[in-house]
Amino acid sequence: MNLHQQQKQKAQSVYMSSIEWLANTAAVVVTFFALPIAHYHSLPWVTHFTAHYYGREFIEPVVMVWYVILAFLIYFAARASVSTLLIIGGITIAMRLL
Repeated sequence: MNLHQQQKQKAQSVYMSSIEWLANTAAVVVTFFALPIAHYHSLPWVTHFTAHYYGREFIEPVVMVWYVILAFLIYFAARASVSTLLIIGGITIAMRLL
């Protein structure tokens, strides 16, 4: 492997690492703001569904588990979206410069 290819791989590695960190940070911010709203709006349906199909004694544990599941769903969806947007944006910029 020549020096030019090594430098190119290092630059790509730094770029991908930066995208990963930026996507993770953005996903945490999105989750912080979106989770309470999503939880508030989905809670009546979740409690009604749980009470109807599983009984009222399961409402409290299901609500706690639902909060965690919702947090993971929002985080990973935001992370995937931001990563995809950053990669597509980077490719678009690279194509215009080349």
